[in-house]
Amino acid sequence: ALSGVPLLRFARQVIVLEPPQRDERAAAEGAAEELARANDRRAALAPDAPDAAPKKRKRLREPNPLSCKKKKPAPAPTS
Repeated sequence: ALSGVPLLRFARQVIVLEPPQRDERAAAEGAAEELARANDRRAALAPDAPDAAPKKRKRLREPNPLSCKKKKPAPAPTS
């Protein structure tokens, strides 16, 4: 079982959710604080990242030839 995670128990056809024990809850809070400190240190040591790369523009695409109407042929000249 993971520390700080509530337990799921199946009692007949009912799911019972048990809260985590006090010791587990304290251990999970301590681990969360350590993780927050590590992230703060990592952010302080990392150089400022440049802004995101410029977005690429979508290119214009040709219409689907199967969905377009066919051009009517020019009428033959009558003399």
